[in-house]
Amino acid sequence: MNSEQLRHFKHLLQQHREEQADILGDMIEGTPEGYRDTEDSELSRYDNHPADVATELFDAQQRAALRSNHEFVIREIDDALEKVKKGTYGVCELCGKGIDPQRLEVIPDARNCIQCEISEEHESDLDKIAKHSHRPV
Repeated sequence: MNSEQLRHFKHLLQQHREEQADILGDMIEGTPEGYRDTEDSELSRYDNHPADVATELFDAQQRAALRSNHEFVIREIDDALEKVKKGTYGVCELCGKGIDPQRLEVIPDARNCIQCEISEEHESDLDKIAKHSHRPV
């Protein structure tokens, strides 16, 4: 990968990281001080219908999952930026070949080339099938 491409992808990664950090910041700022995701907005649960409590619990879990996903994406971008510094950006972690620049345009923090990613997904699918095909005797 030439230096012009490397600068381009570094800029792309920095933009992507900034967007993710902004979204995460908005999610955190939108949560009232001292409010935990496991708490609901009611002072008492006695007057709530069980479905209302379940809805609030679902919403809290959904917010936590979304926040966790954004944190994961930021870590992946940070790893990719570290690879840029080390000079290993754009190299597949599994086979060591270069990752297609078109793939990096779409997924700038990609760790693997498309062939290795397909093979990893295929293995994962086979593992799921093997685990679910067990029949109790």
